[in-house]
Amino acid sequence: MPRPPLGVLRLSTGDVVTLDRSVLLGRAPRLAEGHRAADRPHVVKVPSPERDVSRNHVEVVLEGWHVLIRDLGTTNGTTVALPGAVPVRLRANDQQVLAAGSLVSMADEISFVFEAAP
Repeated sequence: MPRPPLGVLRLSTGDVVTLDRSVLLGRAPRLAEGHRAADRPHVVKVPSPERDVSRNHVEVVLEGWHVLIRDLGTTNGTTVALPGAVPVRLRANDQQVLAAGSLVSMADEISFVFEAAP
């Protein structure tokens, strides 16, 4: 049985991305070669007038029924604020499980909230 969408990412730009597969976000995101069509993540380009957001900034990965955020070795960082918790800056290539209501900030320029499916 295929997994239903696990929720959405609601971006500060107004865009909404359905979590039916992984998501690659950045200023000019590019996929690595070798992704099968079924495994291709959503690729979301975000505006970054000051170029603070990295080309490939973060990846939202679906592992089973969990949603994880992974910093892709960014220069200006990724901050994750779980509901009711103090924001934490991810180290390069670190990942964090997201809970419904988590706020992710990319280089303090673009942010999004993870909203779990009802």
